[in-house]
Amino acid sequence: MGISLAEVLDILELDIGAVKAGRNAMDNLVVRVNVLEAPDAIKWLAGNELLLTTGYALQGDPNFHRDFLQQLAAKGIAGLGIKAGRYLDPIPPEMIQEGNRLGFPIIELPAYLPLSQVITPVYEVLLNQQVSRLKRSQEIHAKFLEIVFRGNGFESICSTLTGLIDKPVFIVDARHQVLAHSGEDFLSPLEVADLKKDLEGIDLKYDEISAPKTYETYEFIPIEARIQNETRQVAFFPIIGGNHVWGAIIVLDVAKDIDFQSITACEHAATIAALEFAKQDSIFRANLTSESQLLEDIIEGNFSSLQSVQRRLGYFGFKLQGNLRAMVLDIIDFESYYLQEAKKGEKHFQKVKDEIYRETKAMFHGFPGSFLGGMKSDSVIAIASLKDEEAENRFRLIVRKLSSALQKKFPQIDISFGIGRPCFDLTGVHQS
Repeated sequence: MGISLAEVLDILELDIGAVKAGRNAMDNLVVRVNVLEAPDAIKWLAGNELLLTTGYALQGDPNFHRDFLQQLAAKGIAGLGIKAGRYLDPIPPEMIQEGNRLGFPIIELPAYLPLSQVITPVYEVLLNQQVSRLKRSQEIHAKFLEIVFRGNGFESICSTLTGLIDKPVFIVDARHQVLAHSGEDFLSPLEVADLKKDLEGIDLKYDEISAPKTYETYEFIPIEARIQNETRQVAFFPIIGGNHVWGAIIVLDVAKDIDFQSITACEHAATIAALEFAKQDSIFRANLTSESQLLEDIIEGNFSSLQSVQRRLGYFGFKLQGNLRAMVLDIIDFESYYLQEAKKGEKHFQKVKDEIYRETKAMFHGFPGSFLGGMKSDSVIAIASLKDEEAENRFRLIVRKLSSALQKKFPQIDISFGIGRPCFDLTGVHQS
């Protein structure tokens, strides 16, 4: 929110001749107007103010005037309006000289113009601007709430946001895997593929960002991505819910004409995306519990017939038959790590196990054969259906990639992998 000093002049019906110094800085942003009649009040200023004064507190020697203007400029004050014909008549030349040197605007206010008639019309514009933005913000929020009510997911969030800000949008999880994107009118399939590849290589830890760029009050993290041999500006808007970073909304070409309303739209989209992540996480955890129990029953042989267990598998969308392999991923001596890092709290250790399991599921996503995985204590257990030699080779390749990825992500934890002997019937899995 704010207006430029040039707009303030228009509101007050003053011409450029009223600007006695710093005419090259008339685009300075004004977000509030204050009256200053005590120089020591500078320490209470926040920046982006238009300061008004009768000049009573500015009577002093030239050094005082220079020091005063330097303090205002350092504070990010938009400009200084001095009432003519009162205590500074004319405005001292050293003030004008210093204002020009600093690029700091000094405006001479007419003697006939009460300060209240400066403050009131400027604040009317600022308040109307705020009302307009709040109204627009409510409209944007309503659009995203409709997504929640309709039960739509990430694709709908992306397409709605693209429609609002007219830019390509991606939603990624905390591992920077693209979950949805929109803006096909802006990016070719090759450009989308390039961006996905670039995102996967970014090692961005949101909680370690010390000074993210800020627009108004919302923070985003600017990066550069290489797309089709061209450097493009990309902004990460972290998706946060329940003190947990789920992922990010990514907006391409953010450096070009992005405004407050666009930032507001991204903020609303991130809020709704956090709700969607939380919903999917609840479903994920419910399925994990059920699938882990089913897997344990299969491995321990706790079923009366193949027909009954196949029916249970079918309910979850799995079909385990043919060449079957059991896999165990074990966190070695996790208790020692637990004791060593005890100060991090129980949530940290649960998060470590969750991430190991999620990484495993993500690696086997799209596996050409059924893959049923679950958790048991400090281990990930799984059964894979290897329908042919290609599937078996793919299975071993994924296991190697998974081992490398987990070692890189959790260097302080030892993880071992075990692959069982081939078996061709679920009744023999417990012996594998």
